[in-house]
Formats: sequence, structure tokens, C-alpha cells
Amino acid sequence: MPRTKSKTKAPRRRRGSLPTEPSLHRPSQQAIVRLKDGELGYKIVYLGRWPDPTKPPPREVMRKFDQTVAEYLANDRRLTVPEQSEDGMTFGELAARFFAERKSEISTKTWLNFRGTFRLIKEAGLVDKLVSEFGIPEIVAIQRVVLRTADKRVTKRELPDDYRRSLATVGGHMRRTKRFFTWGSSKGLVPPEVVTRIKLADVTMKPTDERIRPPKRRQPVPTRHVVAVKAHLTRPLWDCVQVLWETGARAEEILGLRVCDIEQRGIIDRAGAHVWTARLDRHKTAHHGQTRILKFAGRERRIIERLMREKSASDYLFDPRDEDSASAAKFKRDRYAPDTLTRRISAACRKTGVPVWVPHRLRHGAYTRIVLETGSEAVAAAVVGHAHGSKIGRVYNHSAEELAERYCLARVGVVLDRGESRYRLVV
Repeated sequence: MPRTKSKTKAPRRRRGSLPTEPSLHRPSQQAIVRLKDGELGYKIVYLGRWPDPTKPPPREVMRKFDQTVAEYLANDRRLTVPEQSEDGMTFGELAARFFAERKSEISTKTWLNFRGTFRLIKEAGLVDKLVSEFGIPEIVAIQRVVLRTADKRVTKRELPDDYRRSLATVGGHMRRTKRFFTWGSSKGLVPPEVVTRIKLADVTMKPTDERIRPPKRRQPVPTRHVVAVKAHLTRPLWDCVQVLWETGARAEEILGLRVCDIEQRGIIDRAGAHVWTARLDRHKTAHHGQTRILKFAGRERRIIERLMREKSASDYLFDPRDEDSASAAKFKRDRYAPDTLTRRISAACRKTGVPVWVPHRLRHGAYTRIVLETGSEAVAAAVVGHAHGSKIGRVYNHSAEELAERYCLARVGVVLDRGESRYRLVV
């Protein structure tokens, strides 16, 4: 039977032309229209609820759409967005503005976490509730939904009767719920007294609470388990594992390094070589305004130095094309993804018969090792790049970069101040 041709798609709207109908913002089920406001760029106008996308927009939505477009044309294609009264804004409208304005400011993982929190609030039936009416009972109701709702990945299989969410998951959802309102208050969309009421809600849970799963202690990976996978990893991946072991960096930070990112200047160590530096523009905590600086001395610096001799300035240090021809042909990119490193290490662990470990445990091991060697959590936080939980700026007179550099020099036997202890790395 001859195949029938599909229907012709509607022509795409030309850039700069006026929309003929509203669009749907799916996370909040709000009808929106996107218009260009002169030189200020495009802005989004929220028109109200569109509960059933399979049906045409409600009359009230279409009335607001026609009114907005008419005012837009009357003002010489400049947008005049009517001020939303504080008492009339629902949580769905607040969330829609949050997602529209903050998408470019937060990381992808954080964005997805906020989407998950919004789905739980929607399940609690509070999307249409006015933000001015939120208080302690609503926050407790959201927590109740969070506790009884399973993770998305768990619902794909049979849910055990004793299933409980972890403390970190529950606490994260409750912090993000409050963050919706604190952000709205900073924009003048939420009354300050609402934020005060929400902050008074005592939803803090202890690890001994029977409604949650106790937190799992992440133990550092033993050295013998790291050495065991060497025979089953390619040379670029084993080099990456060694650098992760020494620096305590995140896998995506090391795998994303290029030759041009390495600064070959700084204090000279005992061997006559500089402590090298890498300043990362894109990293996990960049949206918090944090600066991530990596320091390389000793074995990791020698590995990077060897890799740099074989590459040009724009090449990645850890390139899958450096593997043998059979393996390199499988890669279409010039860099490894963190998931690739995790899969390769897991496969190597199974081949050698050691317990499976993931690259992030190397970071936990580095943090523990630095604390044991230096006796200072601030130094460990500076080296591995923790954004929170550190007293570097309040307790020490050194910056995080200087503390990390001092530790790297101490590892290779350089003492900057008289009486400063020498730290030895035992691998």
C-alpha cells in the first residue's frame, strides 16, 4: 500500500511578526504571549490559566490576548505590561515568572530540581492558590505530599511497602519551595509577611525520623580498588583518574580542561617547576558567583605536562581519540562525558572483581585525606572547591586560592613559612 503524505505543517511565524494566538507554558499551564519590547528584547506576558491544552484557550485568555496585542500596537510596538496586584497572583503565575526569568541564571540540574518541586506542589493542589494566602498549613501540606510521593525513577518498578525518601531529597524540595517565595518577594510579587509566615514553618526533619530514609555515609574509595582498575582503563582515562585522585576535582571539571586553560606560572616548587593553575568559567557553582580555581603540583602536574606536549592549544587534555584506533572510532566528540568515565570504571571494577565505585568517590577521598593531613576543613574546602560550609573568609587571612596553592606546595615539600608542617601524600 503506498504511503500517504503527511499533512503540511503550518508555516513558522516569521521573526518579528505578531503572534496570532497565545502559547502554552506547560509547567504552570499558563497561556502566554511573547512580544518584543523595543530595544529591551523579548518579554513574556502571562494571560491566565489554560487548563486543557487540547481545547481552545478560554474566552478570558483570548480577551486578554487581544487587549495586550492592541495596546502593543497602539504604543508603537512597545509593551506595557499591567502590574499584577499582590493579592491577585496565584502560585502558578509566580512559578511561571520564576522559570521564565531565572532559566539563564541557574544550572540545568538546579532547573530540573525546581521543576520537580513544582510538580509536587501541583500535586498538592496549591497551584491556583493565591500567594497572599500561603502560610504554615500550606507548607506542611507540601511536605506531606513530598513524603508520600516516590521518586520518578522508583515508580518504574514495583514500589516496596517500606519505601521512604531520603533526608536530602525531602529537605531539598522544602528549601526550593521557600525559594519560590523569597525570589518573588525580592521582585515585589509576594508580600513580605507571606515570606515571614513561610519561614516560620518548622519542616526541618532529623535523620532519626521514621518517615524518611537515613542518610548514607559516602566512604572514600580504597586505594587498592583504584589501582585495580588500571589494567582495564585506556591511557587517557587512567590519567584522568590519577588527576581526580590528586586534586579532588569534579569529573566534569577535569574532563572539560583544554590546553589553553592551563596557566603555567606561579610559585616555584622544590623541583623547580611552577604550580600550575586553571580558572574555570563554567562549573557547578558558577551561578552562585563562585570562582573555581584548580591547582596542579606533583604527579598531576607531570601528567598534564606530558599531555600538553602532544596537543594544540584548543585541544582537550583528555581526548578519546588518543585511545587505540578501534576504540577511538566509536567516539564522535573530542572529549569524554562524565557518564562515559563512570561506565568505564564500573565495567573495569566488574572485570577485576572489586566493588563498583564512581569517580565522585575520589573527590570524597581527597577531601578526607586533606583534612587528615592538614587538620583544617577550610584548606580541604579550598582545594576541592566547596561553595558552602567553609569559614575561609572569616577565619583565615588567606584567600581560597592561596590556601589551595599552599597545600599543593606542601605536598611536594615546599615550606613557605617557618614552622609550617610538611604534608605527605600516601597513595
